[in-house]
Amino acid sequence: MSLAANISATLNIEPDSVSAIVLGIWYLIQAIIGVPANLLLIWLWYVKAELRNVPSNIFIVNGALADAAYLLSSGVFNLHWGLANQLGVCKIGGFLTYFLALYGFSIPPFLAINRDVFIRRVSTNRESESWKHKLFSQRGTIIMSGIFWLYIFSVNIPFVFLDMYGRDALGICGIVYDLPVSLFVQFYICMLGTFFTSVVLTIVYYRRLDKWIGEMTRGIMSDETTSAVRETERLVKMTKWLTMMPVVCTTPGASLNFFLRFFPQLVNVRVARLVMIPFNFTSLANPFITLYFMKPFRNALTESFRAVRSNAVEQQQQQPMKVVGKRHSQPISCRELVHVEMNIRV
Repeated sequence: MSLAANISATLNIEPDSVSAIVLGIWYLIQAIIGVPANLLLIWLWYVKAELRNVPSNIFIVNGALADAAYLLSSGVFNLHWGLANQLGVCKIGGFLTYFLALYGFSIPPFLAINRDVFIRRVSTNRESESWKHKLFSQRGTIIMSGIFWLYIFSVNIPFVFLDMYGRDALGICGIVYDLPVSLFVQFYICMLGTFFTSVVLTIVYYRRLDKWIGEMTRGIMSDETTSAVRETERLVKMTKWLTMMPVVCTTPGASLNFFLRFFPQLVNVRVARLVMIPFNFTSLANPFITLYFMKPFRNALTESFRAVRSNAVEQQQQQPMKVVGKRHSQPISCRELVHVEMNIRV
C-alpha cells in the first residue's frame, strides 16, 4: 500500500479525540455567538425597506447567510466527529465548509466595485445608466449573487462525486489528502485562486475609492457629494477589515493545508488543530464589523430596539391594575377601583 493510501486510511480514524472534541466545542461556541449576529443582519435587511432598496446590501445579506450556515455546520459537524467519529457526517461537514466559507471570503470585492460604480456616477452627474450600473442594480446584484452561489457549488461537485470529503490532514472535516492530480490543480486554482483574486480586487478598488475620497475632500462638495464621501469612507474601512480578517485568520491554516499535501507527516494532528483555532474568526467577526461601520444597519438596529422598548412600555401601561387580596387577585377597572376606595373610606 502506498504512503498516500496509508495516510488516507489513517484519516478515517481519529488519533486524538480530545483535541477533536475541544476544537469542536470551540467552533460551537463561536457558532452560538456568530449565528444570531449574522441572522440579525438578515432580519434587519428584511424588515427595513431602506436597507432592502440598496443593491450592495444584497451582497452583505448573502455573506451573512453564508457565515451563519458555515459557523453552525463547522461547530456541529466537527464536534460530532470528535464525539462519534462517523465519517459520513464528516463528509457532509467537509462539503459545507468549502461551499460556505469561500462565499463569505469573496464579499469585499463586490462591495468595493459596487461602491466605485456608484460614486463615479454621482461625481460625474450622469443620468444615463451604463452596463456597470445595470450590472450592479438591484436586479443585477441578485443575478450576480445567484451565479456566484452556482459557481461555488459547481467547484465542489467533482469532490462530491469522487468521494473526496472527510477528515483532512488539518484534523477538521474537509477534503482528504489523497487527491488526484487533476482535482489537486482544480482545488488550488478554483478555491484558493478565487480567494486571492478577491483579495487583489479588493485592494485595487480600495485604492481607487481612497483616491476618490482624497480628490473630493480637496474641493467644494455639495450635500449629496458630502454624504457619498462619508458613506464611502465607512465602506472603505469596512472592506479593509473584511479583507484583513480572512488573510490573518485563514492564511495559516490554508498554508499548512498546502504543505501537508506534500509533507503529510510534517506536524501531528494536535498541532494542526492549534493552527485551525482562529480559522472561523472571520465569519464570527463579519456581522459586528458590518454593524460598526455601516451606519444604516446600525440605525436600523437602534430603531428596532426603540420600537421593542416602546411596545413593551405601551403593553405595560395597557395592563389593568390589580388589587391583591389574601386569597386571590383579579384585575379591576379604574371605576371599580374608585368604588373600592369609597367603600374603604366609609
